[in-house]
Amino acid sequence: MAGSLIRLPSGLRVRVRRAGKGAPRTDDVVEGTRLFVGRTLGALLEGALVVERAEGKERGALTKDEVLALDLRDFHALRDVCERLGVVAPEETDAGECRNCDAPIVVEARGAALDDLEERYEGEPSAREERVAWGGAGRARKSARGGRGSARGLRFRTPTVEQARPLWAALAKDGPLHLTPALVRALGVRSLSGETRASALAEALARAPDRAWAAVERGFLAVAYAERAFHPLTCAECGALHEVDAPLAREFAVEREGERARHAPGEDAEAGFPDAEAFERLVARDGAEVYAALEVRNIALRVEDGVPEIDSAGEPLLGSYEPREDLDAGGNARTEFLITLYFRSFQKMHEEDGPYDLEAEVRDTIEHEIEHHLYYLAGDDPMDASERAEARKDLEGVYGRRTLERRERREVLAELGRGLRFVVPLLVVVAALLLLLDWLGYLA
Repeated sequence: MAGSLIRLPSGLRVRVRRAGKGAPRTDDVVEGTRLFVGRTLGALLEGALVVERAEGKERGALTKDEVLALDLRDFHALRDVCERLGVVAPEETDAGECRNCDAPIVVEARGAALDDLEERYEGEPSAREERVAWGGAGRARKSARGGRGSARGLRFRTPTVEQARPLWAALAKDGPLHLTPALVRALGVRSLSGETRASALAEALARAPDRAWAAVERGFLAVAYAERAFHPLTCAECGALHEVDAPLAREFAVEREGERARHAPGEDAEAGFPDAEAFERLVARDGAEVYAALEVRNIALRVEDGVPEIDSAGEPLLGSYEPREDLDAGGNARTEFLITLYFRSFQKMHEEDGPYDLEAEVRDTIEHEIEHHLYYLAGDDPMDASERAEARKDLEGVYGRRTLERRERREVLAELGRGLRFVVPLLVVVAALLLLLDWLGYLA
């Protein structure tokens, strides 16, 4: 079999295929040492996943030395491939809870298509570097090579698989990390305020407090994984779209820069946001003022404190506008206009981003939905068309344009198949009935 063509984050194009049909590998021991990602490294070194160069003069399978020389971003992309093809068992499948409805999100990588990896990593830099601010107590002593003009802070560069092995071995053991020059290279740290000697960097990092060490972990993850190394997963309960890390298990569990824990608001966040009843009173009061200012009426305004609706890009809505067709007691059609504000969306925005001007946000949302109402009465809503186009652009950014089009074609074909499963038996019955009637002479 030729295998599947994919593009790795560094730009290397390869063909991948599974060799054999054995059980997924769960053993993380490689050459006598247990490693954090040992099952994938072992599968690559032993040829359980065959990786062949798809471009250039030499197109054979990667050798052991070439595997060890892989950009770490490429290796982790191949970890994802190994899980999809069932070459290895995933280290983790629990991705937490839905950001909208709190339903469990479980990653089922095995069997996932590889075609989206053809364009997933387009636009990634051929080499990945990252600079992060450093608040450590220790400062690396300057070497003769480290000039005073060098940039302050920590500088990271993507390590190779071979360089990362000391980190993986340390993570597979219980206990704290003991900083050594080899571990500094494994973490991708290249300099600290101009100092580049691994021994001096190890000494400085070893003195760092926990809050500063978190910057090291973030810097490593930034260069060890591609920016678009995620599974686009849709919540089965509410339809919210999630970008779940792929592979899910990573060396460090660190929140992305600026991201707050979604389901663990602090005491200040809990105390600073009104409950559902107080929020409903605020909406009723501000809504009346907005309606009066804009001189609109006959639009029902309500608060939904359950799971918010989702827009076409999989994002939970703050508010929505809906003209509803209904029949009155006499059977006559009538239209009811309804604006809904979703309490949980406002609440989660407070939990994740911190305090904000709630009253201003409520007023802006109501005004926005009234604009939809006025456009609806005018017979054309360009704002709705613009929002749908923006949602489509967002989805293409998540899935990739070609991948999204393929998924849509598959969904259309699946829907057509479901229709044919109903229609074809009906046509067979009708044809059989016509033949019977013809045989009996009723169609003569």
